[in-house]
Amino acid sequence: MAAAACTLGGDGSGEPDAHLSHCACLPTEVERTGHGNLVLIGSTAGLFGEAGHADYAAAKSALAHGFLLSLKNEIVRIAPLGRVNAVCPGWTESPMTRSTLTDPDLVPRVTQTMALRKVARPEDVARQVVVLASDELSGHLTGQVVTVAGGMEGRVVHRDAG
Repeated sequence: MAAAACTLGGDGSGEPDAHLSHCACLPTEVERTGHGNLVLIGSTAGLFGEAGHADYAAAKSALAHGFLLSLKNEIVRIAPLGRVNAVCPGWTESPMTRSTLTDPDLVPRVTQTMALRKVARPEDVARQVVVLASDELSGHLTGQVVTVAGGMEGRVVHRDAG
């Protein structure tokens, strides 16, 4: 079974766009097949907040809560077997964090809130996206948020520095 790949962000910027109509494959491929899977990318900032980044945290929170839950109910109107889930990564090696993660004091400090005390790699996040997108592995999951953050709790778990 072929999967339709969609991204939200109709202007080509890669930034999420709240208008479902911008996802060109939805009106065609998903409606034609009656199924399809969207995996939204949120952030732990949207789950726990993030000091100094209230705008980012608010946007990611809206994506992982209200938008996700609304969209999972809307997609079934055009695709009865359509599913929508989200992955919320924590600290992850990426172009966005590359310069920040070079600070030798930062990683021990941010990992104090994580059981696993390590920064994720892009593959850690990508694997969860693949699992959620799979009809075979996640065919009965919709409206769910998977947090990929080494057991982050939003509170200090380890008092020591590293």
